[in-house]
Amino acid sequence: MKARKNIYSSLVTVFVLVLQLMSPALVHADDETPPPTSEASAKTSSKRTPPALKDSAAHPKLPAHPVHTQRLSSAQFPTLSPTGAISPTSGPVETTTPPEISTPVPTDLSIVPAETDARRPSSEAVHVTSTPIPAEPMVVPIETSSPTPEPSAVPVNATESASDPAEAVEPTEIASTDDPTLTEVLQELPEGTAIIVLDANGQLLPLGSQEAASALTSSDPVWCPGTQAPTPGANGCSASYTTLAGLVAAIGATTHQNGTIWITSGNVGDVNAITINGTDYSNWANFALTLQGGWSGVSGDTNIGSNSVFSVPISILNWNNNITINNLTIQNINTGTGLTIDGSSNVTINQSNFVNNQTGLSATFRATQEGTVRIFNLNNINFENNSLGLFEFLSCAWLNENRTNVAFINNSQNSAGAAVDCPLIYVPPTPTSILPAPPLSTYSQGNFRLTCLGRNGFAVNLPNGDLVNIFCPVSGLANIHRLDNTTLPANLPTGYTYASAFSLDILQGGKPIPVITEGGYINASFVAQPLQPGNTYSILYWNPENNSWVTLKDFLLDGYGKTKSFDLFPGVAADTRKIISGVKLVTRNSASRVEVSANFPGIFVLAQH
Repeated sequence: MKARKNIYSSLVTVFVLVLQLMSPALVHADDETPPPTSEASAKTSSKRTPPALKDSAAHPKLPAHPVHTQRLSSAQFPTLSPTGAISPTSGPVETTTPPEISTPVPTDLSIVPAETDARRPSSEAVHVTSTPIPAEPMVVPIETSSPTPEPSAVPVNATESASDPAEAVEPTEIASTDDPTLTEVLQELPEGTAIIVLDANGQLLPLGSQEAASALTSSDPVWCPGTQAPTPGANGCSASYTTLAGLVAAIGATTHQNGTIWITSGNVGDVNAITINGTDYSNWANFALTLQGGWSGVSGDTNIGSNSVFSVPISILNWNNNITINNLTIQNINTGTGLTIDGSSNVTINQSNFVNNQTGLSATFRATQEGTVRIFNLNNINFENNSLGLFEFLSCAWLNENRTNVAFINNSQNSAGAAVDCPLIYVPPTPTSILPAPPLSTYSQGNFRLTCLGRNGFAVNLPNGDLVNIFCPVSGLANIHRLDNTTLPANLPTGYTYASAFSLDILQGGKPIPVITEGGYINASFVAQPLQPGNTYSILYWNPENNSWVTLKDFLLDGYGKTKSFDLFPGVAADTRKIISGVKLVTRNSASRVEVSANFPGIFVLAQH
């Protein structure tokens, strides 16, 4: 029986507590009369009430303030986030107080007050008595975005809207900086452009860093007319652009004069292939173009430093005027060509490197009339670790090529070439129709096509007066060098003294041929220098098959009075190289010359012995 009474007593106690929890009251910090409460809203709000403190005896009650109550739906109450913070609601901050609960609360607790003045927030915290809340203080965050609309069941009066604390928050002004941000830099790039930023050592820079922004802006190219020093935006110069491709796209259609594109030293900002196409810029293509790397980036400064480094291909196509490339390094083009030049123009490349590319440099020279000469100058150039260093293509053009300090280092193949003929009407040749090939400079080599349509051969006058005649039929690409005694492949045999030398290569399919098989031959005619007393002349040939010098046989007549020919290596049937006419001293135009004729190209040396 006693146990049954204890059970009833416990049930009554629980029922009373439940009724108390189901009747919360909302506290306001203003003097308005609260609207009538509703049973549904009271039940809902009780679910948001934190549990009462278990130990409150040590905390005296706070001074009482006038309070008003208003019943709200659960949608208007701040919710408790998983971290314990209260999610904000619009309007004044409110709290609920269940009736007839006299549990004391801590005295050191305050919450963000509702504003009492529409112009500024109140500095006094609203203290609430007899409201069960968590033991730790918490601050209600203020939402600075647009207020969430109130449910239509609870009208919002003008006073409440004006007192929203968010309206009193003033935005913080961020100080500006003179340095460009990465965002500002990237806004200049085409949409979808992939960005990789490297420092001067080729190391990747984080895109969010100021170093990345500076690296991009510091490599801005600028175009200037003629010989004008680089002054971006002044003296006829363009503005500076983030990339070379961006500059070309911006100025190409409106540029109608000779000019230079200045590019700063170090890694450039371009990440996509660069094409300057004369078909797209037909007016610009008729004027001279220079790409000048190594610029300091300082306006007005023309001093040149370390090379500008590109890791994307550059192509200059369909150009009709001179092209000059200075102080560029193009590297790591695994597929394709580092620099491609294709046009009806003369080309000069200075102080440049082509490193670790599939093809380092490809140069195509075009003409529309037979005998048109193009000039190709290469000065201080390195071709290193390329699959193919240099490729040259002649389309109805002859080439005068000049090389100074050109190095081929660790390339799978150093160079190759090809040519196509001009569309000519056939003219039957006559025995004297040997047409001159282009003249060569004092320290140059010459490349030209061997096309026998309408001619019997080619005469090449070397700078020192030596003459090389190439007689048809023969085809391919001729490449002639004048050699001094320091560029021979090996020392001459004992007793022989150097007088003059040249090298002739004939390329077919991009490779030198050992012998002319079509029936043509060459004639080497050296200027005869004064002989030392007791000496005579000889012409030596360098045999690449066993890397040795071969002394060519002297001129002889056979038993019928005809010029006698000799096998280069008698008894070796597989070797078809022949001396067509042996070495002899002749007089032509009152000048003494030493000549020999053979059906094979290569290195020939005039020597005294």
